[in-house]
Amino acid sequence: MAVSSEFYRDLSKVEKKIFKISLRKAKAYALLSLAVVPLTIEFIFLPDLIFYLVFFPTGALFGTYPTLLLLDQWRERKRKVELYFSYEERIYQSGQIRRYEKNEFNPDKSVKETDEI
Repeated sequence: MAVSSEFYRDLSKVEKKIFKISLRKAKAYALLSLAVVPLTIEFIFLPDLIFYLVFFPTGALFGTYPTLLLLDQWRERKRKVELYFSYEERIYQSGQIRRYEKNEFNPDKSVKETDEI
């Protein structure tokens, strides 16, 4: 299927609400609160140098997805990554129209349909 053929429904009219918060945002808040737990433990127990080496990658790893969900940027970023890694063969038209001769469609006498390719 071509990349340009994918269609997405407008989920703003379909999303379920829990306590006046959409299910997507509730999930994002839950994941963000789960990301805070290891960050707090690292903040309290790790010494300075190791803290800087561990805290920021952990925060980036656990906090990126829920933050992008809350900012409504997850679909756009995910789509950019998918487009970066997908391969689509494109056929371009040259805009030139060529007239063919009758003999161009006749195969040579030496070519047979049963020949090995």
